[in-house]
Amino acid sequence: MGKSQRRLVKEMVWGILMSQSVTLSKIAGWIVGTGTRLLSRAKRLSRGLRSDWEEEEVRRNHLHAMGAMVGEESSVVIDISDLRKERGEKFEYLSRVRDGSSGEKVTGYHFITVTAVMGKGRQMPLYLAPYSARAPDYESENKEILRAIETVTGVIGRKGIWVADRGFDNRWLFNELGERQLRFLLCAHRDRTVVVDGQKQSVLKVVEGLELGSYLHIGKRGKKKGLDIRYGACEVELPAHWDAVRHKGVAQALWLLVVQGLEHSRHGHSSTRTLGWRIRTDDDLAPEKRSKV
Repeated sequence: MGKSQRRLVKEMVWGILMSQSVTLSKIAGWIVGTGTRLLSRAKRLSRGLRSDWEEEEVRRNHLHAMGAMVGEESSVVIDISDLRKERGEKFEYLSRVRDGSSGEKVTGYHFITVTAVMGKGRQMPLYLAPYSARAPDYESENKEILRAIETVTGVIGRKGIWVADRGFDNRWLFNELGERQLRFLLCAHRDRTVVVDGQKQSVLKVVEGLELGSYLHIGKRGKKKGLDIRYGACEVELPAHWDAVRHKGVAQALWLLVVQGLEHSRHGHSSTRTLGWRIRTDDDLAPEKRSKV
């Protein structure tokens, strides 16, 4: 980067941290010592952002710096969210998206994030990319997900455990993660069909008959508030499914992990909540490893 771009990065980072906003007028309010008006500072920032940037190099350097801190047991969380742009009439390729907060259809973009979660809840952003179904190079949401996975694994390799919610309970994704020998922990739909002891059953039916014989307490020492967790696991298999990319039938042997939590509030009351059903690969839940869950 040139001198002016390095200066811009420093000012943008400082302005975002101090203003807690990504609005240029608010960021510009924290740029001092230039002797110019607020509007002039905001326009200068806008011009700088429109200048030629080696975007791929910036992303690559950021990913290499953050990826070096990802450990073998770090959580690598992938998620799809939405960005409302109702007033941005001149933005490129605006499409209709579902606002996850209100549930209504609005104009905006989808975007994919990949975040590494370390010990003590520390989070490191690894990947963020908006996409639109109206863009000429858009193929499918699956392609966008695969691009994110390949970009991140190109740097961190097989380190970490990929984590996602029910929106990623997709047989195609199971195949892709399994083919790359990645460990993953995905929330499964209750009607997902699995094979247990040679019999096809729904995840919900397996969960109802599974004994939650292990116990774990999550919370800070000396604090009443915490989470008492009961959990259990069993071996399951995803039925053979035709993989159109590799032109073969693929069956996967996995572990089904069921977790139920009893939450203690600061007032001494307790409430039970089921945290979810999750599927994880390989022998991560083998008997000798279950105490580490």
